[in-house]
Amino acid sequence: MAFLRRASQPVVSEITSAASLSGFTTSDDITFTAEFLPSESALYEWQYRELARQYHDRFSFAILPPSKHQSVVRCRNNLNDDDFTLKELWLVGALEELVSQCTAPLILEPTKKEIAELGQMATRAGKYMVVHYFAASEGEKDIYRKEMHALAKRYSDDLLFTIIDINQHPLMPSLAGLHAGGGISVENLRTGELFPYLDDISATELEGFIIGLIKGAVALWDGLRPSDVSHDEL
Repeated sequence: MAFLRRASQPVVSEITSAASLSGFTTSDDITFTAEFLPSESALYEWQYRELARQYHDRFSFAILPPSKHQSVVRCRNNLNDDDFTLKELWLVGALEELVSQCTAPLILEPTKKEIAELGQMATRAGKYMVVHYFAASEGEKDIYRKEMHALAKRYSDDLLFTIIDINQHPLMPSLAGLHAGGGISVENLRTGELFPYLDDISATELEGFIIGLIKGAVALWDGLRPSDVSHDEL
């Protein structure tokens, strides 16, 4: 339905009032709005409209009346309840970087190529731990996303949360210290250490597990066999 709505609206909508701005920013999962100084609009507005043409099938774009203060592009991610602002429009690739930052999911389900590059992806984003969840069904994935959404948002600056489909990657749980049925394993990118968690886990329990890990109170995986530790103490 969102795709059909975007297809029926202009590539870049014109916003003329505060009421229409409020309605627009909540009209799609991800929305972009821009306002430009009259002296800069010739350059930046053209770049913005080109960006909108490129991504119009996925996101909604709008432009506001000319700014009296500075040129700025904003992105609203309603799925993650996040806002991003770009003022340094002169930087090469700045608009594309804004798209990447604003549209990144809180909990990533990586492709095969992305799995091979997870460490690099996390490091580039300034994160030093990856929380892997191994799921066997779409239902498990949905439950995990809903349960861990707030936790992933709270720790988004430091931790990368992922969902790995064990039907597509059946060997990965054992490589992360888990049995074939899956579970959660936290990877410390700075040390290469893995910390498996076998039990079903709530967001509160996972946060406690992560805090214990940071404090050195959780035993790391010995790398020889799937962990049998259930962490009842948490």
